[in-house]
Amino acid sequence: SQKNKIITQLSNEGFTDNISLYRFVEHNQQQAIQINPEWENYLRINFKIIHSWALWKWSCYLQLKNPNTPAILNKITPPTIRQSLSAQTAIWKEAIKAGMQLNCIYTGENLSNKSFALDHFLPWSFVGHNQLWNLTPVITSVNSIKSNHLPPKESIFLLAEQQYELLILLSKSYSSTRWTHLIEHHVNDLHLDEKDILSEPQFQQAYQNTLKPLLTLAHQAGFKKMILT
Repeated sequence: SQKNKIITQLSNEGFTDNISLYRFVEHNQQQAIQINPEWENYLRINFKIIHSWALWKWSCYLQLKNPNTPAILNKITPPTIRQSLSAQTAIWKEAIKAGMQLNCIYTGENLSNKSFALDHFLPWSFVGHNQLWNLTPVITSVNSIKSNHLPPKESIFLLAEQQYELLILLSKSYSSTRWTHLIEHHVNDLHLDEKDILSEPQFQQAYQNTLKPLLTLAHQAGFKKMILT
């Protein structure tokens, strides 16, 4: 209450000098906020910038208070268009060309000589990104069935195994700069030390520790589980 009194006092005192953005007034026997006319034009001209700044600060606060919920900013203002997965697809094709035997983690079917789609293991509408660690090549028809559904928790092991094989293969041919860029989100999002990225037990554990709680959280948020017929 003391803080509110000070806010009211300062806003009213600075209103006439155009220092304060607003002041409190009585309107129809109720307290109301009056925007300073000198500030009103500024707000109208710069509304998009101010609105974006407010959303960003709000999302940072919500992310801080909800660390287990990914991509809060995208949930507040979801992108209208998804970014292309062409760069991520090229990485998997590069791995196949280098000799990786690629199988769909949901059906076990070999993809090395077939066209494939990239599936967001955790649904895109939940994570809000196209990071490589959450993408897995699958049969096109399976990708349509999976859609916005959640995979079984047992698939985490297969996803991690596939991702580990991919990184082991590419670590032998990538330059240090390209390698650092490739594993950036694996390290940050899976809470892995860079020195542990090529340790299979550490890698598997990081996937289990990160994805199991996220699958549970997504299920609680209303995402349905995938059913393959």
